[in-house]
Order: sequence, then structure tokens, then C-alpha cells
Amino acid sequence: MRNSEAATTKSGSVPPNREIRDFIHSGFDLLLGSKAILFVCTIAGILLGGFQAWRSPEIWISKMLVASVQDASNEKLKGLSSLLGQNNTLGTDEMDLFATILTSERLGKLILSAKVASPDSVGRIHTVSEFLNIDTANPRKMERWLAGMPDRINISAMDNKASQVVQVTMTSGRPWLARTMLKIAFDSASTEVVRIRGARLRTQLPHLEFASRSAAVELDAIAREVVRFQLQNRSIGTPEYLGKQDSLLRERGVLERKYMAIRQEVEETIINLAKMSPPCMVVDDANLPAAKSGPKRLMILLFGTLFGFASGCAYVLGREVLR
Repeated sequence: MRNSEAATTKSGSVPPNREIRDFIHSGFDLLLGSKAILFVCTIAGILLGGFQAWRSPEIWISKMLVASVQDASNEKLKGLSSLLGQNNTLGTDEMDLFATILTSERLGKLILSAKVASPDSVGRIHTVSEFLNIDTANPRKMERWLAGMPDRINISAMDNKASQVVQVTMTSGRPWLARTMLKIAFDSASTEVVRIRGARLRTQLPHLEFASRSAAVELDAIAREVVRFQLQNRSIGTPEYLGKQDSLLRERGVLERKYMAIRQEVEETIINLAKMSPPCMVVDDANLPAAKSGPKRLMILLFGTLFGFASGCAYVLGREVLR
């Protein structure tokens, strides 16, 4: 190894390792000689990070646990991964609809228009939009706030799928407002599910009743045909007669089952309309967050410091390279 290094030295070339070490040493020397620039850039990064940490809004998260009031079949324990980002489901069609409504723009508008009283308002009632300083007459501000609904409210299924318990969280800039908005969201979404389900059933009912009447007419017609055929051919016992009679009886049986199935669906729809209830119940009410979840001001300040120092190093080294 020494002989090889000596040979390269005699030939007048510098070993690659030594070139790298010299380059690193020269870089350190250059940075040490530019302490003032590095100091200014680092202070600028600290100020920038401090300003960003100061202007970042506070984040408070209120949590609520809700449970489905319906039993989920095994076939329904599969979907909704697009909404939750997980390989699990809320379990029932009504809970899936509830989760979709929670992040909809319609619910966002209901939240903004809701009237509430803050702890320090001395009983005065204001809309949520006033507490959020959102001008509802400004379409751009409204659209921006409504577009952030999926980030503002989060829905996640708990680990125990059999219990059908779902955690709902709401983010806001004030702790009491996060809890209030979460309660409004839950009540409004439950009401919307009942309204949509009722409208859906009321839309289906006339079609089902029409199908039931049509099936009854068909059944009555085939029943009269069977009676007429039997009266006209009472004394005939040929195979052709028996085959025709069996065919008519089978057709009547099919139409009877069709009519009974439609009537059962009509009755179930009427019963469901009469006993409509919210899709889920509160297991653990919305809490008043005790500590804010963000912003992480220390991390923002640290990132600003590192960014300022790195920018100073890049400036010093880049300037030397350009020379």
C-alpha cells in the first residue's frame, strides 16, 4: 500500500483520498472564515421560523365515540376503504351514509349557520361562522372553508370491528368550538341520514305499490284462467289436459310467490318509514380538549434554524464554486 502511494507521489499525481480530504478541509476553512454570513442566515432562519410559529393557528381536537344501532352482516364488513383509508368498514349502509354526510359541503353549511353561545359571550347567541370570522356572503371564503371539511373532521373505525364503534374528531382553533362543532355535526348528520332514508323509502313505495297491483292483476287473471279451464274440462282426463292443467297451476304458483314477495317488500317499507331512527348512538360524548394538538412551535422554530444555517452554507459554498 505504501509502495503504491509512494509510486503515485513520485509520478506527480495526488491520491484520490487526499484530494477528498483537502476538499473537505478547504470547505470547512471557507465556512469558518464566513462566520458572519452563517450567523446572519441562521438568525434570519430563526426569525422566519418564529414568525411562522407565531402566525400558525392553534389546533384543538375534540373526540366522540359513536356506535351503529344496526347489526352488520359479514358481507358488509369489507368496504369504505376509500373514505377511511383503511381496510375496514363502518359496518352498515346507514353508517356508511352517515360517514359520507359528515364530510359533505351540505353539513359544512349547516355547521356555519348554526347559532351557539360561547363561554364568554354572556348568553349572546352568534352563528358559528361569526366565531370563525368567515364571511358567508363571500363565495370564495365559503368554498375554501367547505373544501377543507374532509381535513377538519375525521372518521375512523376502532380496532374492534365487532363492536361497530367509530371515533369522530373535529378540529378547530378553540377548544369549546371544536366540541360544539362536533356535536352540531353529529346531530345534523343523523338528521340528514333520517331525511335521506325517508325520502328514499317514500320514493320507492309508489313503485312497489304499483308493482304489487300489477302482480295482483296477473295473479287474478291466471286464477280465473285455471278455474275456467277446469270447469270446461272436468270430464277430460287425457295427458294433454293434465299437462295443460299442471302448466297453468305452476304459472299460478309462480305469480303467487311474486305477489307475496312484492307485498312483503311493501309492508317492510311502510314499517321502516314508521320506525325510522338515527343510524348511530353516542357512546362517549364530545370532550372538551384539555391540550392543543398544534402547531408544534418548537419544531417549526428548529426547522427554521436548520433551514437558515443550511441556506448560509449553500450561499458560501456556491459563491466560491462560481468564482
